[in-house]
Amino acid sequence: MTAPKWRKSRKNGHALEGDHRSRFHEPVPFARLVIILPTFWPEQDFGWLNGAGARAPRTQYGRPSQRSALSESPLILVVEDEYQLQGVVEAALIDGGFAADILSSGEEALTLVRGRIKNYRALVTDVSLKGTMSGWDVARQVREIDPHCPVIYMTGLAADEWSSRGVPNSVLLQKPFAPAQLVTAVSQLLNAGPATA
Repeated sequence: MTAPKWRKSRKNGHALEGDHRSRFHEPVPFARLVIILPTFWPEQDFGWLNGAGARAPRTQYGRPSQRSALSESPLILVVEDEYQLQGVVEAALIDGGFAADILSSGEEALTLVRGRIKNYRALVTDVSLKGTMSGWDVARQVREIDPHCPVIYMTGLAADEWSSRGVPNSVLLQKPFAPAQLVTAVSQLLNAGPATA
């Protein structure tokens, strides 16, 4: 095998002759460039800092929390372990004029409710949660802490258990449901007044 011969090129002055030249000038297969640009939301005034000079609170999806813009909106606690459905529920509630805190487990939800750091106006929970607690358990314990908290259950399979395991004055939404059904259920329970344990 002979060494490749160099020849002058017009472009940069040097190039390889023969088969070696083509291997340096072919595009790399399956190569792509991904550029991730920051997303700006109107409540940030096209910047990363809010008016107070601190970072705007963010949801787990990276979107700025709507609570700063919707300070008068009722805050809804959502317990859902399916990430795709979390986004659907959050978007529906925000579009309906509510603020939402989204959690994946019943244990996390009870920690927040017991801490009384925020004033949750309603609980929206999936019935079948990963972990040790079901949505039935979460709602029952939340009602022990706050007897007037409205409860909306979401389920795909356990609708027949609602009459025996659900808390009084609650609503059950059978999956799949339209986002507007969730907003309607939350609105009706909040407008109906205090629930009874």
